[in-house]
Amino acid sequence: METQLIKPVSSALDRLPPGQVALSTEGPLTGRRADLARDIEVLQVASARPASTALRRLLFVWLRIYVNERKAGGSWERVDLRLPIPIPLLGALLRRRMGSGAALQALARIEQSGDTGAALARQVDAFTGFELIRVEESHPEKGKASLVVIGID
Repeated sequence: METQLIKPVSSALDRLPPGQVALSTEGPLTGRRADLARDIEVLQVASARPASTALRRLLFVWLRIYVNERKAGGSWERVDLRLPIPIPLLGALLRRRMGSGAALQALARIEQSGDTGAALARQVDAFTGFELIRVEESHPEKGKASLVVIGID
Protein backbone atom coordinates (compact mmCIF):
# COMPACT_ATOMS: atom_id res chain seq x y z
CA MET A 1 0.00 0.00 0.00
CA GLU A 2 1.41 3.38 -0.97
CA THR A 3 1.41 6.36 1.31
CA GLN A 4 1.73 9.96 0.30
CA LEU A 5 3.75 12.14 2.62
CA ILE A 6 2.13 15.48 3.18
CA LYS A 7 4.16 18.63 3.67
CA PRO A 8 2.85 20.33 6.84
CA VAL A 9 1.15 23.39 5.37
CA SER A 10 -0.91 24.22 8.42
CA SER A 11 0.13 25.30 11.89
CA ALA A 12 -2.21 22.60 13.24
CA LEU A 13 -0.37 19.97 11.21
CA ASP A 14 2.93 21.16 12.69
CA ARG A 15 1.78 19.70 16.04
CA LEU A 16 1.99 16.16 14.66
CA PRO A 17 5.08 14.14 15.53
CA PRO A 18 7.59 13.90 12.63
CA GLY A 19 6.70 11.17 10.16
CA GLN A 20 3.07 10.96 11.27
CA VAL A 21 1.77 13.37 8.63
CA ALA A 22 0.92 10.69 6.12
CA LEU A 23 -2.37 9.45 4.75
CA SER A 24 -2.77 6.44 2.54
CA THR A 25 -3.33 7.27 -1.13
CA GLU A 26 -5.96 4.53 -1.23
CA GLY A 27 -9.27 6.20 -0.43
CA PRO A 28 -10.96 5.51 2.91
CA LEU A 29 -14.30 4.75 1.31
CA THR A 30 -13.21 2.95 -1.84
CA GLY A 31 -11.71 -0.06 -0.10
CA ARG A 32 -11.35 -1.66 3.29
CA ARG A 33 -8.11 -0.53 4.89
CA ALA A 34 -6.41 -1.56 8.08
CA ASP A 35 -5.01 1.93 8.54
CA LEU A 36 -8.32 3.82 8.45
CA ALA A 37 -8.16 4.14 12.25
CA ARG A 38 -4.64 5.57 11.92
CA ASP A 39 -5.81 8.13 9.35
CA ILE A 40 -8.64 9.17 11.66
CA GLU A 41 -6.13 9.52 14.51
CA VAL A 42 -3.88 11.70 12.29
CA LEU A 43 -6.82 14.08 11.71
CA GLN A 44 -7.76 14.08 15.38
CA VAL A 45 -4.21 14.84 16.54
CA ALA A 46 -3.82 17.55 13.89
CA SER A 47 -7.11 19.19 14.90
CA ALA A 48 -6.39 19.09 18.66
CA ARG A 49 -6.43 22.48 20.33
CA PRO A 50 -3.61 23.40 22.73
CA ALA A 51 -4.21 23.84 26.46
CA SER A 52 -4.00 27.63 26.03
CA THR A 53 -7.13 27.48 23.85
CA ALA A 54 -8.97 25.53 26.56
CA LEU A 55 -8.02 28.19 29.13
CA ARG A 56 -9.07 31.01 26.81
CA ARG A 57 -12.42 29.30 26.30
CA LEU A 58 -13.16 29.63 30.02
CA LEU A 59 -13.62 33.39 29.47
CA PHE A 60 -14.39 33.82 25.77
CA VAL A 61 -15.79 31.83 22.89
CA TRP A 62 -15.10 32.95 19.35
CA LEU A 63 -17.58 33.17 16.53
CA ARG A 64 -15.46 31.91 13.66
CA ILE A 65 -16.08 32.32 9.94
CA TYR A 66 -13.68 30.34 7.76
CA VAL A 67 -13.71 30.58 3.96
CA ASN A 68 -11.26 28.82 1.64
CA GLU A 69 -11.92 29.28 -2.06
CA ARG A 70 -10.06 28.19 -5.18
CA LYS A 71 -10.38 30.65 -8.04
CA ALA A 72 -10.57 29.65 -11.70
CA GLY A 73 -6.85 30.39 -12.17
CA GLY A 74 -5.92 27.78 -9.55
CA SER A 75 -5.01 30.24 -6.78
CA TRP A 76 -6.48 29.88 -3.29
CA GLU A 77 -8.06 32.66 -1.23
CA ARG A 78 -8.47 32.11 2.51
CA VAL A 79 -10.40 34.18 5.07
CA ASP A 80 -10.37 33.23 8.77
CA LEU A 81 -12.41 35.74 10.77
CA ARG A 82 -12.66 35.34 14.55
CA LEU A 83 -14.92 37.51 16.71
CA PRO A 84 -14.61 37.19 20.52
CA ILE A 85 -17.83 36.75 22.48
CA PRO A 86 -17.47 37.14 26.27
CA ILE A 87 -19.46 34.12 27.48
CA PRO A 88 -17.64 32.55 30.45
CA LEU A 89 -17.44 28.76 30.79
CA LEU A 90 -19.41 27.91 27.62
CA GLY A 91 -16.19 27.20 25.76
CA ALA A 92 -15.21 24.53 28.29
CA LEU A 93 -17.96 22.34 26.78
CA LEU A 94 -16.56 22.53 23.23
CA ARG A 95 -14.60 19.69 21.66
CA ARG A 96 -10.82 19.95 21.78
CA ARG A 97 -10.32 17.80 18.67
CA MET A 98 -12.26 16.33 15.79
CA GLY A 99 -14.53 13.41 16.68
CA SER A 100 -14.25 10.05 14.89
CA GLY A 101 -17.36 10.66 12.77
CA ALA A 102 -16.21 14.13 11.73
CA ALA A 103 -12.74 12.74 10.94
CA LEU A 104 -14.25 10.00 8.76
CA GLN A 105 -16.32 12.60 6.87
CA ALA A 106 -13.19 14.75 6.48
CA LEU A 107 -11.29 11.75 5.06
CA ALA A 108 -14.08 11.27 2.51
CA ARG A 109 -13.83 14.95 1.49
CA ILE A 110 -10.03 14.66 1.27
CA GLU A 111 -10.40 11.62 -0.98
CA GLN A 112 -12.85 13.42 -3.27
CA SER A 113 -10.59 16.46 -3.65
CA GLY A 114 -7.71 14.54 -5.22
CA ASP A 115 -5.14 16.93 -3.65
CA THR A 116 -4.46 15.11 -0.39
CA GLY A 117 -2.00 17.53 1.24
CA ALA A 118 -3.93 20.74 0.62
CA ALA A 119 -7.28 19.08 1.40
CA LEU A 120 -5.96 17.77 4.72
CA ALA A 121 -4.75 21.26 5.67
CA ARG A 122 -8.11 22.80 4.70
CA GLN A 123 -10.10 20.28 6.77
CA VAL A 124 -7.88 20.77 9.84
CA ASP A 125 -7.81 24.57 9.52
CA ALA A 126 -11.60 24.68 9.17
CA PHE A 127 -12.21 22.63 12.34
CA THR A 128 -14.20 24.47 15.03
CA GLY A 129 -15.30 23.31 18.48
CA PHE A 130 -18.95 23.52 17.39
CA GLU A 131 -19.93 23.85 13.74
CA LEU A 132 -23.07 25.82 13.00
CA ILE A 133 -22.86 25.83 9.18
CA ARG A 134 -20.60 24.02 6.69
CA VAL A 135 -20.92 24.51 2.94
CA GLU A 136 -18.47 22.85 0.58
CA GLU A 137 -18.81 23.15 -3.19
CA SER A 138 -16.63 21.91 -5.99
CA HIS A 139 -16.84 22.76 -9.69
CA PRO A 140 -13.93 20.85 -11.30
CA GLU A 141 -15.06 21.80 -14.82
CA LYS A 142 -14.54 25.47 -13.91
CA GLY A 143 -11.51 24.86 -11.68
CA LYS A 144 -13.36 26.34 -8.69
CA ALA A 145 -13.96 25.05 -5.18
CA SER A 146 -15.05 26.63 -1.91
CA LEU A 147 -15.34 25.70 1.75
CA VAL A 148 -17.26 27.91 4.20
CA VAL A 149 -17.52 27.04 7.90
CA ILE A 150 -19.28 29.13 10.54
CA GLY A 151 -18.93 27.90 14.09
CA ILE A 152 -18.02 28.58 17.68
CA ASP A 153 -14.46 27.96 18.78
